[in-house]
Amino acid sequence: MTQYYEIVDGGENNVYHFLFYMLSGFLVANVNEEIIYYYPNINNSKVSEGFLALLPANFKRHLEKDPTINYESFMEIIPIYKDIALPQSYGLMRYLFNEHMSKDIIPDKKIYIQRKPPAANSRIFVNESDIQNALEMHGYETICMEDYSIKDQIRIFSESEFIIAAHGAALAFTVFCNRGAKVLEIYGKHNNERKHYYHMAHALKHGFLRFQDITEIDEAKGNMLVNIPILLDFLENWHDNILF
Repeated sequence: MTQYYEIVDGGENNVYHFLFYMLSGFLVANVNEEIIYYYPNINNSKVSEGFLALLPANFKRHLEKDPTINYESFMEIIPIYKDIALPQSYGLMRYLFNEHMSKDIIPDKKIYIQRKPPAANSRIFVNESDIQNALEMHGYETICMEDYSIKDQIRIFSESEFIIAAHGAALAFTVFCNRGAKVLEIYGKHNNERKHYYHMAHALKHGFLRFQDITEIDEAKGNMLVNIPILLDFLENWHDNILF
C-alpha cells in the first residue's frame, strides 16, 4: 500500500534538526512499503539533499505537489523534547541509512571534528591550531565536515573508534556509531544540560564523556579556550579505557 507524506522544514540545514525533527516523522509510516513524500528543493541544502538522496529505493520524492494526492504531514505528531529525541528515532535513522554505515569499527581510528569560521560562528576553539597539533600527536585525523558528502560522513563516524568534537550539530552523526565507539564532547555546560548526545550514546550503547576544562571567551557565542595539558592527560586515560 502506497503512503503519502509531506515533510515540513524544521531546520533542514542542521543535521540534528533534520534527522530528529524532520525525518523522524517517518516513525508513523510503514518504512518497508512504498512511501511517496513531498519536499521541495527550495534552498538546495547540502544536509537535506544529501540525506534524502540516500533514502531506500521505496522512498520516492515529489518536488511538486500532485493535486490529486492528499499528503499527510507528520509535523508535531512525533514528540520532541528539549534535550533528547525519541530512542526509536535513533533506530529509524540507522535502519534508513544502514547501507552506508560501516559494519565494524576500524580499531584505534581517531577523528577530531573541526569547527572553523566562516562555516561556524559559535562554539569555536580559539586555540584551534594548538588543539589540532596536540591531537595529531595522538593519532587523530582532523575532519572538516564540509569537505565530505553526507554518505562519507556516515561512513567516517560509523568506522571510528574515538571521536572528539565541540558540542554541535555534527555530533548528530554519532547516531551511526558502532558499539565500542567512544565520543568526547568538549563543552563547558554541566552534564545535565543539553544532553542530546549523552542520551543517544546511552540508547545505542557507545561511550560518551563530556570534557569541561575550558574557558569561555565569548559567552554569547560559546567560543572556548581549551586547557590542552589537561586534555592530553585526560586522553591518556581515555585511550587506555580507564575512562569510559
